[in-house]
Amino acid sequence: MHSIDQNDLTQRTVADTVSENYALATVFKRYGIDFCCGGGRTIEEACNKKGVDVSELLKALERAAERSGAPASDPREWEVGFLVDYITNVHHRYVREQIPALLAFARKVAKVHGAGSPELIEIAGLVHELAGELGAHLVDEEEKLFPYARQLATNGDVDASNRDGEAMELLGDTIGQMIAEHDRAGDIMKHIRELTNGFQPPEHACNTYRALFSTLEDFETDLHRHVHLENNVLFPKVIELESELSLPSA
Repeated sequence: MHSIDQNDLTQRTVADTVSENYALATVFKRYGIDFCCGGGRTIEEACNKKGVDVSELLKALERAAERSGAPASDPREWEVGFLVDYITNVHHRYVREQIPALLAFARKVAKVHGAGSPELIEIAGLVHELAGELGAHLVDEEEKLFPYARQLATNGDVDASNRDGEAMELLGDTIGQMIAEHDRAGDIMKHIRELTNGFQPPEHACNTYRALFSTLEDFETDLHRHVHLENNVLFPKVIELESELSLPSA
């Protein structure tokens, strides 16, 4: 990043910038810029949309890059099989481990404090909705999209002679559905963030109340990373592989 001219950097997408160094995601998050579902915008476009001063953001990115040093790995360089395994074993596992705790915390806090703070009842409902949405979503990915992605990546388990425009359309529809579900989960978390005042519990909050807000904030952070890896790294790789197999032989 240090060798890139600032004028060039503003024309890079937010997603590519975060993929190169995930430490920069915290800067985009601080300025309210979406780097997962909306990561396809250039930095300049994203700043204009949020009313953020571009030069101020670039300086913040430079400072964050200097603090982080060289990134350990760029996920765009990962093989599809490794990427699928990483998402499943790290992010899908995290969702499944955290959802029961979030549901229990949300129900208890709504029951005890909901009368005086009705937004807690709404938060409990949103957590329940999020749990249902993500539960079905993970299964669809693991049973449909991910196995097919692995097959494409092996260059032999899929018969290239049977690949055609219809197959590409079906894949596009499946990925489009996954992205739409990511958007929905992101919208739910955004609403929860607003209702919790940025996950800041009031001074009178009990330990469970504080645990709920803290766990929700951690969950949002992981979800952003999770969606970024799928929307901006995995899905484009799968579409590219499918496209290569669908091309007529010379």
